[in-house]
Amino acid sequence: MKILQRYRSRHGLGEERGQSLVETALVSPILLLLLLGIADFGWFAYNYIELANAANAGAHYAAQNTTTAAQTSAIQAAMNSDAANMTSISPTVSMACTCSDGTTVTCTNYVACTAPARLIDTVTVTATKTVSPLINWPGIPSSVTLNSSAVMQVEQ
Repeated sequence: MKILQRYRSRHGLGEERGQSLVETALVSPILLLLLLGIADFGWFAYNYIELANAANAGAHYAAQNTTTAAQTSAIQAAMNSDAANMTSISPTVSMACTCSDGTTVTCTNYVACTAPARLIDTVTVTATKTVSPLINWPGIPSSVTLNSSAVMQVEQ
């Protein structure tokens, strides 16, 4: 031990007490910001997954038949029951109709397909939700609008 002390005093090296404390004080804010950033990213990921599941539930409800595909309030109820932890999800429902031979027809004219072609109805449910981050970061918007769509073929 005395040899180490002589070496330090000859070469101008002082005591190292408190060095770990200083290093911890310098690194702690960076680690804290990293941890908070990960938590915020997880928050957005959770909300997007819930929104995608809600859009899928709405599409499943709408795809039962052509009547349920037109019931926007019932589709929203299906979305809200699937994503019970989320509020104010806005659904947008659209239908597209084509014949199996590729001819595009209107969804009100179900007899427009000539045999042997058959009518194919698809419903698209788009869910929209505005999400705020857990922490207000400088330079990052105070809210982000998330969108998710689900497309299914309507049962005939």
